[in-house]
Formats: sequence, structure tokens, C-alpha cells
Amino acid sequence: MNEAPAPSPSPTTSTAPPDLAVPEPATTSAPVAEEAIPEAVPVPASEPATTEEVPTESVSDPESDPAATPDEITSFVPDLTWNPLEDPDSNARYGEHFAEPVTPLKASSSLGVDDSEGNAALAPRTGDFKVTLVTVQLSGKTVADTDAINMTAARNSITSANKYWNSASAGRLTFAKVNEYRHKSAAKITDSYGTIMATVTKELNWQYRAYESLVIFVPHADLNYNGSWGILGGGFTDSATSGRVIMPYPSALTNNVITHEFGHVLGLHHANSLACSNARADVPRASYGWADSSCWSSEYGDTSDLMGYAQVSSPQINAFLWEYGGFGRGNEIRNLGTPSTTARTTLKAWAGTEAGRATKFTDPVSKDVYYLELRLPVGNDTATAAGGNRGVKITKMDVLGWSGNASVVLTPNSLRSGWGNTSLTWQQGQTFKTHGGTTIKIDSIGTSSAAVTITPPGGGVPAVVPVVVLWFRWWFRWCWTSR
Repeated sequence: MNEAPAPSPSPTTSTAPPDLAVPEPATTSAPVAEEAIPEAVPVPASEPATTEEVPTESVSDPESDPAATPDEITSFVPDLTWNPLEDPDSNARYGEHFAEPVTPLKASSSLGVDDSEGNAALAPRTGDFKVTLVTVQLSGKTVADTDAINMTAARNSITSANKYWNSASAGRLTFAKVNEYRHKSAAKITDSYGTIMATVTKELNWQYRAYESLVIFVPHADLNYNGSWGILGGGFTDSATSGRVIMPYPSALTNNVITHEFGHVLGLHHANSLACSNARADVPRASYGWADSSCWSSEYGDTSDLMGYAQVSSPQINAFLWEYGGFGRGNEIRNLGTPSTTARTTLKAWAGTEAGRATKFTDPVSKDVYYLELRLPVGNDTATAAGGNRGVKITKMDVLGWSGNASVVLTPNSLRSGWGNTSLTWQQGQTFKTHGGTTIKIDSIGTSSAAVTITPPGGGVPAVVPVVVLWFRWWFRWCWTSR
């Protein structure tokens, strides 16, 4: 986990920025945190927010007792060492990724369509994201519940996400907290997290402006979706340069989750894995999904990727998502085009910094684009590139997501999927075969590089034909001169 110092405190003010409703003075005490923040109740929107009622008997932690006193904590407050993944009762997972604003205050811009199946769908972006951080006292929750939100950890998570995405964008993008507020909402913790975000968005009169992001923390250990608890956070893509994030109480996973959710703000979907009950390593796409009904996309199944399952560390996003999002300098991935003969390529550590460290090619039969990268324990992959996750990783565009913004990892054993699959990469001596017939042979894997041979269907023949022709020419001449 990337620990980072808290950002410098912003000036304390009792007024909201122009795009927020004018707050009224608060009557409760300031939160317990290193930095005192303005405690304000924005004026509700003129129309009541729509909320989704969930029966309290079906949830693990229903709305707290309305009779609770303001200084009474009604929720479980985890410390920063609590890892929900190690709690057998938590059902910990990310939330769904929403592409459109839940509250249509104004239309969001299109994310674009990846018609090329291999070129960046989002142009490289340059800008400084202004992050507004809001702690929300939900209806039925006490002031003490809200005060228990660890604001130092909340600020640090934004700093950690900034470090990750600033590096991924070659310094073009930054995320910095510029405002910090308290808000009392009509939303309840028993509402689905999308409903909570919609309600708060409308109450704050939040506007979707370029290079602005709203991050809210609510007083509960997890969130729910239609009564199913265990959600660690939710991200909302409002445009290619605007989005929102909702988070529960900070925990050991908060840095990873915030960084993942900012990936959604930047237009990325999830890093998934191909799962097949018939053990297929690759399968063509169809208009409805995968062409083989025995195969499906295991969502979040790429555990070696930030946009996969939640974990303490934040691994490097894969080469497909890297190119889709327009990250890096633009020279990290070598394009072999559509090989007609055998091609050999050298891969370097994907979490490193060298140019041309990954490779992509287009299958001559299927026209699918495949990305090859080497996962070694360096940089963001230090904690995750181990065992079966240390080696050559092969990805392509998934059938999930939209506009081609989700990836799928093609593994040596598609019978295994989910969090427990720790064998996502191909090892020395193994050969992967695309559904179009191209083979990818892992010749060697060293401490800093890997050698790979790519052979299209019949790719070895053109190199042999000239030798055969020369032999026949020699034989014909010998026969002629021997007459």
C-alpha cells in the first residue's frame, strides 16, 4: 500500500464554493481530525431526491436508532489495519461502474467509441483535477458516526491516487483536494450506494465540470447495492475528465479502492479474466458476448491489475487499458501490426519505465488485437508479480464494459477464475494459441526481460520456400549438365 503524508490543510471557510448550495451554520461540534473542516448543511434541492427503500431486515447493519444521541457511535468503525478481504462475513468487493450521471443535472459528454479495437479510445489528457472532499452525515446516523470518518486517511487516499495516476500519465494528470466540507443528507445508509450518490449530488447541486471530481465518505464500514452489502466503493464516469466517487469508512484497502475508482473517473472499466468450463484459452467475440456459451468474463478476475479485485497494493494497469486511456508517453507498446511471418519480440518489466517494453499485434485471421506484457516484481507490481502472476501476461478487449473500455486476461488455465486465481501469466516453455491460430511461445523469462516468438498460421512456410526453390534449381541444373 502506498502510504503518503496528508496534503496541506486547505483554508477553513464556512461558505461553500459557487457551485454548491449556500450552507447554513452548523450547530454540532467539529469532527475529530487533524484538520478542522467547515461543518455545513447545504440547502436541499427544490425537488425531493428519489431514494430506493431497502427492507431493514434484509441488511447486515440497518439504519441506526433515531433516538441515538449526537455523540453516540452507532456503527462499526474499522481501524486502518482492517482488511475486509480477510473478514469472512464482509463479502468485500467493488461496486458497479456507472457511465452516466445518475442525477442528470446536465448531459455528460461521450467517452467515444474504440472502433479500431487497439488504438487509444481516449486521447491523452492533460490537466489538474480539483477534488472536492465531502463527509456526509446520512439520515439516521449521528454526528459521532460522521466524526469517526478518519479524515487523514481520506486525504491520504487522494494523495496516493494522485501519485499513481500522475505516474501513469507521464506527469500530465494530477488530483488534489481543493475543498473540504461536511454535509447532512436525506439519504440513508440502507439506500443503494448509487442512490446515496444521486441524492447527495442533487443536494449539493454538483455540476459536472471538466477536471473536477467529487469524493464523498459516508459513516459505515461498507456500502450496499439493492440490499447486498460488502461494497468497498463506487465510481461514476461523468465525462472523459469528470466523475464522482463514494467511499465508506477508511480501511486497509482505501488507497487501492480510491485509486481504482479514479480509474473509473478516467473512463476505464474493469480488468477481467476469461473463464471457460471447457478450458479454452481464447474465444471469439459475438454480438451478444463470447461466441462459446461455455465461456464468460469473470469480472474483476485480473488480480494482477488495479482495475481487477481490490487488494492492499495497487498493481499496474495492463497494456490494453493503458493504451485505451491514452496514458504514458505513447512509446511504451511496440506495435507489430499484422505479422505474416514469424516475429520475435523482447518484453521488459511492464511496471518499469523503458520504451517499447510491451508488444501488441493483430491476429491475421480474427483481427483481434493482443497485448503482451511482462509482469516482474518492480514498481507497482512489487507485491503482486509473484508465483503464477510473475511472467508474460496476455490481454485483449473484453465483451463487458462499453466503448471497448474493459480488458480480459487470457490465462493458462481458464477453469480457474476469481480472487483465488493466482496463475494469470504464461511461463517459460508454454505456448498460447489464439482462436485464429496464431501461436505465442514464451521462449525465456529472466530477471529483467522475456523473449517471445509469435507465429501466425502458416507463418513458418515463407521462410522455407526459398530454400526448397533453390534446391530444385540446383537439382535441375545438375540433371541438365549430367546429360
